[in-house]
Amino acid sequence: MNTATESSRVERRLARWSLALGMLAWLGMANVVVTVLAALFGEHFALLLPDDEGLTLMTAQDLSLTQRLAVVAILSTTQWCWFWIMFQVWLISRSCARGEILAPRVVTLLRRFAGGLFAMGFCELMSFPLVSWLLHWDWNAVSMADWWAISLGSGMVESFMAGLLMVIIATIFKLGLQMREDLELTV
Repeated sequence: MNTATESSRVERRLARWSLALGMLAWLGMANVVVTVLAALFGEHFALLLPDDEGLTLMTAQDLSLTQRLAVVAILSTTQWCWFWIMFQVWLISRSCARGEILAPRVVTLLRRFAGGLFAMGFCELMSFPLVSWLLHWDWNAVSMADWWAISLGSGMVESFMAGLLMVIIATIFKLGLQMREDLELTV
C-alpha cells in the first residue's frame, strides 16, 4: 500500500472528524443560548418543586420578576458550564484540524474541558437546594434523597452529547496517532 495515499486518506478523515467535532460544539453552544433565553422570556416558564403534599407547580405568575431572574440564573449555571465545555471542544476541533493532535495546547484545552465537567456536576448538585433556599422553602420539608434525585435527574441532552463527543474525540486522537506513525515510517 502506498504510504502517501494512506496518509492523505487519514488526513481527510481527520479533517471530517474535526469538522464534526466543531459543528457539534456550535450546536451545543446554540442550545445553551436558546434554552436560557426561552427560560428568561418564554411565556411558559414553570418550575416543579417537591413539598409535603407532593409536587408544586410554580409558573411565572407565582414569582416576581426578581425571583424569576434569580431562579433562571441559578438553574442556568449548568447550561453556562456546558457552554464553556462546548467552547473548549470547538477550540480542540480547530487544533485538530490544524494537525495539532498531541500538542500541549490540546492538553490544556482538555484540562479546561474536565474543569467544566466538574463545575457542571457541582452546579447540578447545588441548583435545587439553592432555588429552594431562594424561594424560602422549609429545608426540612424535602428529604435529602429527594434533593439528590432532583439534582441528578436533569441533563439528559448533555449526557448524550458528552458520550458522542467522547467517541469523536477518541477517533480524532486515534487518527492523529496513526498519522504520526505514518510520518515516522516515511522519515
